[in-house]
Amino acid sequence: MNRKKIVGSIFVCMLMCVTVSTVTGTSNIEKNPNIIPNQEPNVTNFAPWTLLAVHDIGATGETGLNGNAGAEFDGTYHYSTRWASNLIHQYDNAGNLLDEFSIPGVTGLRDLAWDGQYMYGGAAAGQVFKMDFANKQLVDTFSGAFQSRAIAYNHDTDEFYVSNWGDPVWVLDNTGAIVNQFNLVTTTSTYGLAYDPDPNGPYLWVFDQTTGATSTIYQWDLTAGAFTGTTYDVNADVGSGIGIAGGLWLSPDYQQGLMCIGGCVQDSSAPGVTDYLFVYELYTTNSPPEIPTIDGPTIGIAGVEIEYTLETTDPEDEDVYYYVEWGDGDNTGWIGPYASGEEVTVGHTWTSPDDYEIRAKAKDINDAESDWSDVIVLTIVVTDPPSVPDISGTEQGKPGESYSYYFTSTDPDGDDVSYFIDWGDGSVPDWTPYRTSGALLKENHEFSEQGNFTIKAKAKDIYNAESDWGELEVTMPRNRVVNRPFLQFLENHPNMFPLLQRLIQRLGLQ
Repeated sequence: MNRKKIVGSIFVCMLMCVTVSTVTGTSNIEKNPNIIPNQEPNVTNFAPWTLLAVHDIGATGETGLNGNAGAEFDGTYHYSTRWASNLIHQYDNAGNLLDEFSIPGVTGLRDLAWDGQYMYGGAAAGQVFKMDFANKQLVDTFSGAFQSRAIAYNHDTDEFYVSNWGDPVWVLDNTGAIVNQFNLVTTTSTYGLAYDPDPNGPYLWVFDQTTGATSTIYQWDLTAGAFTGTTYDVNADVGSGIGIAGGLWLSPDYQQGLMCIGGCVQDSSAPGVTDYLFVYELYTTNSPPEIPTIDGPTIGIAGVEIEYTLETTDPEDEDVYYYVEWGDGDNTGWIGPYASGEEVTVGHTWTSPDDYEIRAKAKDINDAESDWSDVIVLTIVVTDPPSVPDISGTEQGKPGESYSYYFTSTDPDGDDVSYFIDWGDGSVPDWTPYRTSGALLKENHEFSEQGNFTIKAKAKDIYNAESDWGELEVTMPRNRVVNRPFLQFLENHPNMFPLLQRLIQRLGLQ
């Protein structure tokens, strides 16, 4: 039985900027003229929305002037556009201005969209500019019967969403051809759009200046074709509280493990009017570890600890924890942390004969859990171990020659037995295949060096019940230089020196 852990949090990270003139005190924002002033906000904030960053980029900040309305993030740098000019600004994650530039043939940019290679944006007209910000070049322009102020790119379908203040929202392919359109109805002053590939969606986030909620983000379900009811009024956190929505972006690259949403808000308050960049956390993108593998015996003995090995990898290469259920009501609890890909050994002792289902799961350091592993069915029995093996064979020989040795053990329950033989000379031992209880096992072995060696062997039955060790002492003396003609004479006259003949045999010289 698999159980899924639902790991997630809904937070939001957002970027905003406010634009107002500092010299005259009049606003320099681009505001929908249909907005009715002085109306109370009509939206409810859905917590938690965790603010990650805020940067002043307006008259009192990095650029020194207001009018910054569009916004985008390319995974490394933030960008804002100054709607009443041809200026584009680049910032680092700390909000420091890195560059101010323009692109020949492009002016009046509002919202921006990033496809992983190029930036796209419109000037509230029926065209979209395709731009290379790294080389500051206009790559292409596509035009059509649409209006592009707000823009978002759908990485899953290679399509764009564009809109201008009110309905409709046009869906464009990568050549600018209209492939679909739909109406938002509720929002009438859209300035920024951002596509969200959330598996629960997908969604389109709408940053809107609609009356009474002039800086509010709305979540639109692209499958259902309706707003979900999730909204957030960024004026609750930013500036004077009566700012105006600008551009919008969404990215998993602002902070590892998080999907963040960013935008640009223009604050029309005075004094101290300026533009800001803000970032909010939207939800976690951290993936859980792979389902762990669990490996070990399927038969065991009551009262004897049995070990199992666990292993998994984490997509983000984060450390992992394991949780093992032993099937007898006991478990390990979460143990770790261990490195991703590290093999881990755990053990448990069962006290009663029965069948037990063992399974394991893993989680990373962010508590993202895997599903359960496949079940191992362990049969616990009560059994007696085999007898101590009897070992026989050559006890004295020559280095470099192969000798035969014989092993035998009897299991009181008649179970088949396996032998573990340690030759005592540093060779690597292992368990032999199972054979009938009491059947003689013959193994040949060569000792490569002289010396005294202890051959040790133990036996186990099919339930892994092990005997004690049996032993046989053997000696491999060094080769001696002898008079071969004299030995040949003794061989030809075996009855002449019987005592000497037996001594030579015992010394292995004949």
